[in-house]
Amino acid sequence: MGRKQKSKRNKAAAIATSATATAPAVKDVRQDEDHQKGFEDQDYLFPKSNFYIKAELFEKKGNRYRANKFYLQGIEIGCVRCITDYLVLMFNESRTSSYEILKDNKKIHLAMPLCLEGAIRGSTGAASVMMACMSSDCLARHNDAPMMYWMKYFEKHTDAMIQDERKSLKACDEKMCAVCGEQDSDTVTLGKCDRCNVYYYCSTDCQSKDWRAGHAGECRQLEILKKYHKPFGEKIRDDIVNGINPMDIPELQELRNRLGLSRPKMEYQDLLDKAQSLRINPSTLIDPRKDGTVQIGSFPGPF
Repeated sequence: MGRKQKSKRNKAAAIATSATATAPAVKDVRQDEDHQKGFEDQDYLFPKSNFYIKAELFEKKGNRYRANKFYLQGIEIGCVRCITDYLVLMFNESRTSSYEILKDNKKIHLAMPLCLEGAIRGSTGAASVMMACMSSDCLARHNDAPMMYWMKYFEKHTDAMIQDERKSLKACDEKMCAVCGEQDSDTVTLGKCDRCNVYYYCSTDCQSKDWRAGHAGECRQLEILKKYHKPFGEKIRDDIVNGINPMDIPELQELRNRLGLSRPKMEYQDLLDKAQSLRINPSTLIDPRKDGTVQIGSFPGPF
């Protein structure tokens, strides 16, 4: 299942390294208000909730337990800064390499809905963590289709490296079959998926195999993003930056519903229990369901 060639794995791992490195950098810059004005990442424009301010104080004191408590309370009301900084703490406690942060991480399935919540609100920090998870070499398959959507969407808010990485990943996808790795040649003509225009296949058999293996969910999630996020993403972000309550932004709530982020916890509690007891690998819960919705919704509740 998926692309097993060493060149592609190395390319995806490089994306994970740069993306994961971006998230801690966001937090470091926020501690320097003078530097923020010239920083390409615009997450500092999001308003600080009272929960975020309290979490910052406890984090500076080294009390991460209390900081996390306030971050989670801020997440309940849709505070973008709380979402991003909580993700940073979740993945960067050990301050090691991106591979070690993501390898066998028992929280990776809990992070993904929060990453998506931050990304649809316009957070480059949350999107960076999400792309690192999607491209991690520790996963069975790489979610190239939605990942390239987010890389392209956030290009203008980040440095030129993201654009170069997206083009390199796209070029790599175009050169080989996403299932068997067959190279495009004089004797083999690769055909691309007409729905996402990302993956290429050497035969209908390989395409059908990949569709059943998980690409169906990727394609359909990409369609949701193009229809319900792309036209409204900037408006959603501007509304939140201007202090509008996320619950009063209809485009955001419609998008959350379409992605399955607002599903009640009871619908996926069984998956949470199985992942916690390691009866299933938590990383398998990153892939979207066949209808494009997330397997694990947002909690502690809708926001």
